[in-house]
Amino acid sequence: MLALILCAAPLCTNPPVAPFDEPKRPRIGLVLSGGGARGAAHVGVLEVLEEAHIPVDFVVGTSMGAIVGGLYAAGSSPTEIRATIETLEWGEVLNDSPPRESLAWRRRQETRDFLIGLEVGWKDGGLAVPRGVVQGLKIEPLFRKLTMRVSDAQDFDALPLPFRAVAMDLATGQRVVLRDGELAQAMRASMSIAGAFAPVERDGRELVDGAYVDNLPIDVALEMGADIVIAVDVGTPPESDSQKIASFLTVATQAQDVVIQAGRERARALLRPQDVLIEPALGSITFADFDKALEAANAGRDSALARAGALRALSVSETDWAAFVARHRAKDRPPQPIARVRIENRSSLSDAVIAARIEGLGLRELDPKAVEHDLARLTGLGIFDRVDYRTEKAADGTTDLVYSVREKSWGPTYLRFGLGLYDDFQGSGNYALGVGWTTTPFSSSGVEWRTGLTIGTPLRIESELWIPLDPGLRWFVAPLGSYEKRAYDLDEDTDVRGDVLTESWEVGADLGRVLGDWGEARIGVRRGADSNTLDRVAGGSTDTDLDIGTLVARFAWDTLDLPDFPRSGLVGSAEATAAIDALGSDEDFETLRLRTNGFTSFGDTTIGFGVDAGTSLDDALPVSRSFFLGGFGRLSGSPPDSQSGDTVLLVRAIAWQALTNERTLLGFPVFVGGTLEAGNTWTSSEHVDLGDLSVGGSVFLASDTPLGPAALVVGATDGEGSGFALVFGRLY
Repeated sequence: MLALILCAAPLCTNPPVAPFDEPKRPRIGLVLSGGGARGAAHVGVLEVLEEAHIPVDFVVGTSMGAIVGGLYAAGSSPTEIRATIETLEWGEVLNDSPPRESLAWRRRQETRDFLIGLEVGWKDGGLAVPRGVVQGLKIEPLFRKLTMRVSDAQDFDALPLPFRAVAMDLATGQRVVLRDGELAQAMRASMSIAGAFAPVERDGRELVDGAYVDNLPIDVALEMGADIVIAVDVGTPPESDSQKIASFLTVATQAQDVVIQAGRERARALLRPQDVLIEPALGSITFADFDKALEAANAGRDSALARAGALRALSVSETDWAAFVARHRAKDRPPQPIARVRIENRSSLSDAVIAARIEGLGLRELDPKAVEHDLARLTGLGIFDRVDYRTEKAADGTTDLVYSVREKSWGPTYLRFGLGLYDDFQGSGNYALGVGWTTTPFSSSGVEWRTGLTIGTPLRIESELWIPLDPGLRWFVAPLGSYEKRAYDLDEDTDVRGDVLTESWEVGADLGRVLGDWGEARIGVRRGADSNTLDRVAGGSTDTDLDIGTLVARFAWDTLDLPDFPRSGLVGSAEATAAIDALGSDEDFETLRLRTNGFTSFGDTTIGFGVDAGTSLDDALPVSRSFFLGGFGRLSGSPPDSQSGDTVLLVRAIAWQALTNERTLLGFPVFVGGTLEAGNTWTSSEHVDLGDLSVGGSVFLASDTPLGPAALVVGATDGEGSGFALVFGRLY
C-alpha cells in the first residue's frame, strides 16, 4: 500500500513560462521520473551533479520525482534530502490515524470496541467508501513542513530553482503542469495514485497521479527552454515473463506498467544528442521497497558516475559554483509573525467545537510543532478527510494562520466491524460478529448517535445518543438502551453446575464528563428486566424473572499507545452499581468492580499486568449480574466464562516479544508470548480465601491481523485441564 503512494505521477497545464535570468551557459533542465521507492535514486544523482559542480536551472518532476525535485527546488541540499528519505517512517506517514494520544475519547473507545480497522460510510440510502485508501491527512502537512523556508513563494519560478510538477485531471485525463500555488500541495497531487490516495482538489479540478500521461516529462523541460536536459528515469519496466503474471493483482500492475512504459518511450524519443539520460540500475528494488531507500540512492549515484563523461562538459568553475550554491540554498526563516488564527470550516460542526480542539489559537508566531499537535487533535475527532493549515497574507500586510478542515465525503454515518472467536479444536467454541453504526456529527454541536449489534455469543444490541453540553465536548448527557441474550456453560463451576440462559434489557440516561482525551466519568440510572434460566447438571431447572432498577457510577481511562498490542499505557474502569426499590428493582444489591491493565516495554519486549476484582457488597446476585472467569488469559485452559460467582479476583501477567514489527499498510507484526494467571470466583466475599486461587498460564503465537488480534494458544489451569485454542480478539 505504501508502495502505491510514492509511485505517483506527473502534473501538467501549459501556461506561459515566466522568463528567468539568462545564464551565460546552456540552460540545464533536470527531469526526474516517478517510480515510488525507486525514486530515492534521484538523490544519488543530485549528489553526483553537485560534486561535479553542475548547476541546473530548473527542475521538472513526476511522483517521487516531484517530491525529490520539489525539495531540491525549494533549496534543500542532496544531503538534507537523503536524510529525509532515509529517516521518514512511510508506514506512519501513510496511516491517516493520528497518534492515539490525540484521539478524542469517543474515537479512542471505538478503536477498542471494534477490532477491524475498516470504516464504511452510509450515505443517501447506500454504502459509501472513501475516494482513496489513504486520505493523506499527514502527507501534505509533512511536505509543508519540509518546504517551510519557501512557503511565501506562490509562483514556482520564484523558488531557488524554478519548478514544475505533473499530475492528471481525473475528469478529463488531461495532463496538468503545476507551476504556481502551494508547493506542498503540488507535491501531494503528483503522488496521488488513483484509488490509493484521495484526489487533490485544486482550481476546480481533481488531480491524481500523472504517471499515466507523462511519467518522464521531458517535453515540459523543453517547453521551459532547456538547452540541455538531464533526464533520470527510475520507472518500473513491465514484467517480461508472462508466467509471473498469474493473479488479478499482477495483471492489473502489468497493464499499468505497460501504459506508463509506452509514455516513457515517447518521452525518450524527444531527447537530443546533447541531452543526458541516466537510468539507475535498480535491479529487484520495487516501487514499494522504502526500506531499500539507501540502496536505491547509491544505485542512482553509481549510474550518474557512469555517465561522468557526458556530464563533465556541464561543470562550471569554482566561482560560478559557489554563486549557484549561495543562490540555491534556502536559508532558515526567522519565526513568522502571526496576526490572527482563523478556521476554514467545511464541515457540519460549529466553529466553536473545532476551535476547542485548537490549542494554538493564541499563537503570535508560527510554531510548526504546535501546529502539528493541533492538526493531530483535529484529526482525532474522526470526522475529517482533510485537516491542514496554511499561512495567508491579509489585506493589511499581516499574516494569518489558517486551519482548514473538511468533513468526510462518505459520512456522516459510519459502519465499523468487529470479530471475536474462540475454538478449542475439540468441537466447542463460540464466536461474535459485531457492527457499529455511528452518526457523527448528528448536529453542529457534536451530538453523536451510536448503535452496536453483536450476533453470536452474546446476542446484543445497544444504542446511545451522546449529547455534549459545551463546545469543548466535555460535559454530556446520554440516553441509552440495550438488550442482551447469552448462554453460559457452567459445568466447570464448583458452586453452580449447569447451563444458564440469561436475557435482559434496560434503558437509562447518564450525566458525564470527558476527562481530556484519556478518560470519562459518568453517573446514571437504569431501568430494565432480567430473565435467568438454570438447567442443572444434577437435574432440575430454575427460572427467575426480575425487574431491575439501578444507579450506576463509572470511571474509565485509556492511555494506551496502541489498542491491540500496546507498548505502554493504562486501560481500565471502576464501576459501582446499586439496585434499589425506589427505581422499581425486585431485589436490592450493590456491586463494585475494578478492571485494569498496564503495559511497559523494553526494546521489542512488552510486559503487562492486569487485575479484575469484583464483589457484591451483601445480597446474592442474579446469575446475569454475576462475575465470570474462564478462557484465554482468564484461567487459560478452561472454557470461556465457565465459572461464576458473586465475588471474583483475577491477577495476571502477560508478556510478548515482537518477531516482526511491521505496523505498515503492507504487513502486520507477529509476536510470541505467554501469560501467568491466578484467580477464582466465590459465592460471597465472606468465602474469599486466597488459598483457593487457581493458577493458570499459556504460551501463544499471535499477530495483529487486518481482522484484529489473532493467537494460537496452548493454555493450562490447575484442576481445569489444558488444551489448544484459536482466539480472535484482544489478548488482555
